[in-house]
Amino acid sequence: NGENPTGENFEGFAMDYFRLDSRNRVILAENFTNSSETPNNIAFNNFINDYPPTELVALQYHISDDEDAIYESNKVDPNARVAFYGITNSPQLIPSGFLDGFSNGSFIGGWKNVYVSVRSLQVSPFEIAINSLPSQSTGTLSGSVIIKALEDFTIGKPALHVAVTEKVVGSNNFVVRKLLPSPAGIQIPMPIAKDQVITLPDFNWLVSNTDIDVQNLSIVAFI
Repeated sequence: NGENPTGENFEGFAMDYFRLDSRNRVILAENFTNSSETPNNIAFNNFINDYPPTELVALQYHISDDEDAIYESNKVDPNARVAFYGITNSPQLIPSGFLDGFSNGSFIGGWKNVYVSVRSLQVSPFEIAINSLPSQSTGTLSGSVIIKALEDFTIGKPALHVAVTEKVVGSNNFVVRKLLPSPAGIQIPMPIAKDQVITLPDFNWLVSNTDIDVQNLSIVAFI
């Protein structure tokens, strides 16, 4: 350029645009399986144990196996999630693993770690906070969710989903016991402005299944 000394050439590069952001994404790992899929379930457990909950959260859905007691206890919620992804109970599609909605097979495959390393660099457009509330009665799980938009949204149909998981059920981890308030989730009103804070309706769930350890439950919220 004009500031270079006469007769001198300098090599370099220029950047028209760049952006620095803090890593804030928590990846959602969803395992569609049943109790007979032992190799996949072991691979899933080993995989999620490699990441702290600040980087990855896990949901395991038991589906399409009438000999699976977990599936028998709640068919509606896992089947709705199956329908959302278009999965059927076939050797080609069960078990299936999803990371933030993307899948390249079961959790036995090596694709999962490669995808996490790339996906974790993408900034999440929302912050989500979960607050526990005093139980209305014995055996009732109550809470609320607050979200904050980190950018403007004018198109799309974002929905908040709240999943209740039991952290350990035999050799299975983070088993989905209930989707609240329903498998469809809660539609978030549009448009959404950057920095807008939205408080969603409180959720309550009476745990009527005596096989569920209420003290072993956790809440996962995702959009």
